[in-house]
Amino acid sequence: MTERRQGWDRRHEQRRNTAGRMSWKKTSGQTKYVGWLCDASPSSVSFIAAAWCKPAPGEEVELINPNRRTRRFQVTRTAFYDDNLSLIACRAAASR
Repeated sequence: MTERRQGWDRRHEQRRNTAGRMSWKKTSGQTKYVGWLCDASPSSVSFIAAAWCKPAPGEEVELINPNRRTRRFQVTRTAFYDDNLSLIACRAAASR
């Protein structure tokens, strides 16, 4: 299922539901964490991860695909999914 947002919403890009296990890490550390993809667009992504390791809004994270290629994102929002999991929304980080 895909959705195109309209109106004042900043996310006008077409988003696609994605599913699957992935790895991620905070750019400030070396520890890799497990997450589950939710949806993605060309410039943003959201995923679910353990609440105890969730990054803070404004923090940069790297998503690691199965080929071990990484892509850097900036966390825009986090929300508790339940007592143990958090939803993390990110946008592509500016190039350095």
